[in-house]
Amino acid sequence: MGLFSKRKDETPDAVPREDASGASAMPREEPAPAPAATATAPKPAAAAPAPRLALAFGIEQAIALLKSMPAAAGSPKAFIGVVRKTLEAVGVSVEQIVADGERRSAEVVTEIGALQEEVHALESAATAKKQRVADLQTELEDIGQAQERFRADTAGLGLGSPSSAASSSGEGLGLLSRGR
Repeated sequence: MGLFSKRKDETPDAVPREDASGASAMPREEPAPAPAATATAPKPAAAAPAPRLALAFGIEQAIALLKSMPAAAGSPKAFIGVVRKTLEAVGVSVEQIVADGERRSAEVVTEIGALQEEVHALESAATAKKQRVADLQTELEDIGQAQERFRADTAGLGLGSPSSAASSSGEGLGLLSRGR
């Protein structure tokens, strides 16, 4: 009998284990491998240890990690030390995270400055447009008052309609009273 084959009358280890969801599961039997083609097949060379993976882990991921962890009530310095050692153990360079933080800080400062300039320009444009609206409202009032005066003058000469004679009672003289 080979190393990887089991007899059907053998019972597998009946030790239940828990999977990630917490449910108990029995170990599964793996199928027996196919027999080797030749008995003198060379053994593969021992696998070299896998190189450490350089994870794509920047300042954004570090911030998310720190925010997701409970606060270190006892010793924040020890807490950061543990996080640092853990990150370094999986091949993440803390110095690169710090450098990425400096790069991102510069980007944020630049974006803040650009947005502040844009807001200032928009506020200036809004102020100018508000002033234009106020000027047009004043012009509209002046037009209305001038029209009333001419209607009143025309009614006084008997040239206007009876409805325009009502405005000759002194209304609409605001144009003169404002000093224009």
